[in-house]
Amino acid sequence: MRRRALWLLAVAAATVTGCGQDTLFGAPPPYPALDAQAFDTTDDASGLRTIAVDDLPATAVATLALVDAGGPFPRADDGSPFSDPSGALPSRAPGSYRQYSVVQPGGTADSPWHLVVGDGGEVYWTEDGFETFRRVVD
Repeated sequence: MRRRALWLLAVAAATVTGCGQDTLFGAPPPYPALDAQAFDTTDDASGLRTIAVDDLPATAVATLALVDAGGPFPRADDGSPFSDPSGALPSRAPGSYRQYSVVQPGGTADSPWHLVVGDGGEVYWTEDGFETFRRVVD
């Protein structure tokens, strides 16, 4: 009850003093507002946005561990060649990319989540069935 009263008091004070989204107690912030996309990086080699391994779903990290171990894989087509018909990935010789399904938690066997691994060890993540890709970085 006491926390709620303090919270209501803070909201009332903010309203009275003009504290809004862009100010703190009526004074402008000493720094520009942060943009979430400012932290979004792009891979120089591929031109794709990046995603850290730590930001992948746990099932994708588990699939990466299976790739590193050479299997066994849950699906018969895991490790099959990926031809990249959309041309979203850097151009490589046919057979240079391999695809691996990633199970969505609580999902069915047919998931739009996939990892694509290049013969140079580069890894790409897609969560929309190969429409868009992000380069996986450590």
